[in-house]
Amino acid sequence: MMLKNEEIAKLKHKSEYDEDNSDWIIPPFKLKDKEVYLPTMKKVGKAVMEADKEERELEIQGSSSEDSNRGVKKP
Repeated sequence: MMLKNEEIAKLKHKSEYDEDNSDWIIPPFKLKDKEVYLPTMKKVGKAVMEADKEERELEIQGSSSEDSNRGVKKP
């Protein structure tokens, strides 16, 4: 990822040069992005999600002995 010249200048200003090791010490930093706003769901979208939720099936990987040890009964 490329940094803008202003960002490089800020990092350079906050960084220190270690003469013993001939290396730069750059402070930890993170690049913050703008917030993402998702559209609100209409009633139709919620109804579709609820219908999909009712039709889905939960499948858990593992042996049946693990299920019996946890008190889970298979249908």
